[in-house]
Amino acid sequence: MFKARHEKSDRIVALKVIRRDLLAQSDVVRRFRREIAVASRLDHPNVIRACDAEPGGAGHYLAMEFVEGTDLGRMVKQTGPLSAAQTCEYIRQAALGLQHAHERGLVHRDVKPHNLILSIRDGLIKVADLGLARLHRAVNEEATALTGAGGGRLAGRGRIMPPTSGMW
Repeated sequence: MFKARHEKSDRIVALKVIRRDLLAQSDVVRRFRREIAVASRLDHPNVIRACDAEPGGAGHYLAMEFVEGTDLGRMVKQTGPLSAAQTCEYIRQAALGLQHAHERGLVHRDVKPHNLILSIRDGLIKVADLGLARLHRAVNEEATALTGAGGGRLAGRGRIMPPTSGMW
């Protein structure tokens, strides 16, 4: 993940790219294309927004809203437990973002404190890292038609997905 300036919109974005050495791995490219399809469906104040994407050719990238802040896992580690009121408010905000995703046929599958970012600018919780999100079957077919990628389960029954690295 990189902090970059998006040329078209002239704003700061978080830029996720596939390393060149991984482009030959079809499962990596398929997951990345699916993440683009998932991210493009969402537009909610409590979800990191996608800004732009290039799923093929020389430029496999996903430009997303850059959120200046910290994830809740890091925050608790640095400052200690949150108050009950703070915890309830952050959970409420995360639930609103997750509800928005659910209404669009998405299941996050990796909700944890490190994927909940507290924005310094507006104090909102932003749900991040939709790389493992699963699309419901009907939505899968639409995503496959749009991206040419499989939108279904990639880990398979009984297999564990490797943890994703922190993005912010």
